[in-house]
Amino acid sequence: MWHILAFVFISLPLVLGANIPMAPQITNLVCNPREAVISWKPHNGALVKSYTIEYSTSYEPNHWSVADQKQSPENSATLKLSPGVGFTFRILSVGEHGISQPSKPSEVCTSQADIPYRNPDDAKIISLQPLEMTIKWTPIPQIEHNGPGFYYIVSWKPRDGSSSGWSVHIKDWTQDTYVIKCDKFKIFEFQVRSANQVGPSKAPTELRAAYPGEDRPSQAPRKFKIVSNTDNVYGENATVTFEWERIDLSNDALNGNAESYIIQYWSDADVDDKMDHSVGRKSKTTISGLKYNSFYSAHIQVVNNKHRGPTSKIIKFHTLEGVSKKVNSFKAISMGSSAFLLNWTKPEQPNGQLLGYNIYYEIEGAKGYARKPQITNPSVTQAILGGLKPNATYRLHIAAVTRRGEGEDSHIVLDTLSPAQPDVPSFTWEPLESTTNETSVRVNWIPKLNGNPGSSFRVLYRMDEKSNWTETEEVINHNSIIVTGLLQNQAYEMAVVSIDGQFLAQSEVQILKTNEDESSNTSMIISISVVLIVSALFSICVFTACKKRYQNTNNP
Repeated sequence: MWHILAFVFISLPLVLGANIPMAPQITNLVCNPREAVISWKPHNGALVKSYTIEYSTSYEPNHWSVADQKQSPENSATLKLSPGVGFTFRILSVGEHGISQPSKPSEVCTSQADIPYRNPDDAKIISLQPLEMTIKWTPIPQIEHNGPGFYYIVSWKPRDGSSSGWSVHIKDWTQDTYVIKCDKFKIFEFQVRSANQVGPSKAPTELRAAYPGEDRPSQAPRKFKIVSNTDNVYGENATVTFEWERIDLSNDALNGNAESYIIQYWSDADVDDKMDHSVGRKSKTTISGLKYNSFYSAHIQVVNNKHRGPTSKIIKFHTLEGVSKKVNSFKAISMGSSAFLLNWTKPEQPNGQLLGYNIYYEIEGAKGYARKPQITNPSVTQAILGGLKPNATYRLHIAAVTRRGEGEDSHIVLDTLSPAQPDVPSFTWEPLESTTNETSVRVNWIPKLNGNPGSSFRVLYRMDEKSNWTETEEVINHNSIIVTGLLQNQAYEMAVVSIDGQFLAQSEVQILKTNEDESSNTSMIISISVVLIVSALFSICVFTACKKRYQNTNNP
């Protein structure tokens, strides 16, 4: 038995290993000036699903990257080559159970050299001293040198034309800075280009300006104010337009060359999160993306290439209200065959003062209707939507309302049910203000939501068993009704009836005594007062008796 198990354990990896493809063999490699065509043949091609062609370069001979992938039974590939680079290729077979060892590397395939295709595109000044400036750029990777003898050409000249300029060749491709000696406050233009033995790059490069010796501006823009407070063009957020009086760019108070203006603004709810809005050489700008119905502060300052100037006076403003974003967690459950109980939570971004919610509904593909009445209490997050047709598919909508109008719509699709016998409901009641002869009560319907609650209800009431029942109107879209015209100091029998189509379910009858609560409350207050008085007297008696006993015990 143990011999059999050992055979299974030892043989299993051998079987699995047999299903891994063997390395393919490169059969041909044709090197053209800008491409290579490689061919191969598999070993045990039936196990191969695809091939991965990898390459290494003369710059990184031990680093292999994926050049292409081919599906079996393809056995050749045409590969694009970067100029002036020596490429070596290898191929791996990919099977269902694993990847083969790589093939033997191909011969080196060297593409034809060419000029560099790009220049450093991020050349900038990182240090400005009175008599020098430091230019910095990101080095061009070797794969993009496009040939031997790569170098950078750094050139600069004064903008005023007082000299034709200077240039220097930097042959270390990894170098990323160069320090230039210059005159204080003289404006220079500079650029960094790429070149190799074939020639310089023909890619366009920008002449950038530098201002050695700049200091902090000493003036702030004046008459900074808001000229417009509105929405952006899509109505998605608040937008504010600012205006100010520009500083004269020839003013010595700038201590250099003014490059632009920056408006810094922040929400008063998060004063540590300040945002910059760069304007350029303008005297008016618009900032979008502000939150609706929010308090903000802002100031402006002029900047040169090295320093920010002093800030203007802070102005405070309040963005206008917007329409609300969607409500959260909009859900509904069936109430009988012709109503839904809707539930939702307030929108995370009301964008203004919530006034309530508008609810709409329609049968799929038919005319829509608005719920009557709509929700005018912003704290309400539940409503009954009744008066619907049984066995129909409805699309239900809800939108929060602010003073700007309806917000974004949320909707769900649900089916109403067939009429069925409702479960027995219950109810509560509470007295309302009364006149000399009559009083009113509010009756609250409590349907059984975990069964069939019914879609609507009405109230039955009478003075005694010999009287006929009085019925209220059927209540739709609400779970309470005010019953009026009840006599003072009178007992009534009362019940509620849940309705679902032709099916009815009546609650247990409760005895309601008008004005009973007031007399009961008075009696309860009197009873509690008597109990408190008696308890106080009892405590005094006990304390007095204990004190006398203590004195008698300690007197000889």
